[in-house]
Amino acid sequence: MDLDSYWEREYQEFEEEYFHCDHYWRAPAHALRDTFLFPVFERFTQSFPDHTGDRNTVFYLTESQYSPARRSVVLTNSHFEHQPNDDLVELVSFIEYASGVLIEGDIVFVDRLDGIREDIILTFRHPLKEVVTLFQQFPQRTKALP
Repeated sequence: MDLDSYWEREYQEFEEEYFHCDHYWRAPAHALRDTFLFPVFERFTQSFPDHTGDRNTVFYLTESQYSPARRSVVLTNSHFEHQPNDDLVELVSFIEYASGVLIEGDIVFVDRLDGIREDIILTFRHPLKEVVTLFQQFPQRTKALP
């Protein structure tokens, strides 16, 4: 299996397990190079240098079919090793920084911070219009119904 196929399978497994939205757009960090969102990834790697990479760190825009549509930006890393004390303080600092770039307001959820699975999932609610526009340049995906 080539590397691109491996990552595509990894992304799809995450999406099948985690998403309960109607539509989403996927942007692995490497796809955001040369955009205003890439500094968020760079800050993430500076804050947590152990095993964060531009393939295992993925940003998503999710959208649910409500009126008006509910949108969020999800950031996930599938190999997040952390040290509880120091990294939790750094995580709060990163969330504050990323919120200023990604969203209106300050509604952020730490959906998963798992030391056994070594992953993290952060959800930033109410993305800025320019964030939505950027994500919508990527292919839209639809959650398959069970």
